[in-house]
This record gives sequence, structure tokens and C-alpha cells, in this order.
Amino acid sequence: MHDFLVKWLISDNASIHEGEKATLTATSSYEAEGVTYSYQWYRDGMLLEGETNDTLVVFAEGSYSVKVKANDGIRESCEAESDLLAINRKRKNR
Repeated sequence: MHDFLVKWLISDNASIHEGEKATLTATSSYEAEGVTYSYQWYRDGMLLEGETNDTLVVFAEGSYSVKVKANDGIRESCEAESDLLAINRKRKNR
């Protein structure tokens, strides 16, 4: 299979208050049609067990990344990893 990449890792909210959430979305790009993707998310370099969708809802600060593989039904690509995306906790105003 040809190389592909994790095109974007975006968040709807990069700073969260306690109890708030941010939704992270991975968008992958591959030149062939009929490709499916598999995802694995990480926080601060640690595997997030069971988090295998293209989106991740987070409630904690940290540096998040996702590893993606493409599969065309015959072959599976090497893993591509996103850049880190930092989610920070907002400070309360006093």
C-alpha cells in the first residue's frame, strides 16, 4: 500500500473547565478508494484502551495523539501518527 497520513487532529475546545469536555477528531487521507481506517488514541504517550474511533471525547488535560492504519481489504498500511494536540485546563477567575 502507498503511504497515507493523518491529515488533521482537531479539537472543538482546546481549553476546558472542570466538568467540560473536548471532542478530538482525526481525519485521514489516502489516495486509493475503498480504504477503511483503524484508530488508536493516546494521552501523554499512554494507550487509551478501547478508544478506537475517529473521534475521542476527553475530560482531562493532556497531550493527545492518534495512530491510524489504512486497510484496502487485502493489505494493511504501516501506522501513521498524528502530531500531539494539547488540551489544557482553564483557570478559574477569582
